[in-house]
Amino acid sequence: MARNAQVNARVASELKSETAKIYRELGFTLSEAINVFLVMSKLYKGFPFEVRLPGKETRDALERVKNREGLIEYENVETLIEDMEKW
Repeated sequence: MARNAQVNARVASELKSETAKIYRELGFTLSEAINVFLVMSKLYKGFPFEVRLPGKETRDALERVKNREGLIEYENVETLIEDMEKW
């Protein structure tokens, strides 16, 4: 398929830089990654991944984290791992 159309999109500069770096590490240019997204969108006839709003439980949990409610803080990784092993 000939690549003769141009797509212009405004994105945050930091987002572009960070994602371009990820795709470079995978061996793709940002343009190639966008093409993959569009091809997969065509195959799926929509987003090639699930797009939905989080449920109430997830929204509530995100809000608690945002407000730093109920978070457990650890002085070091070893203590965190010890605590995780108890679960």
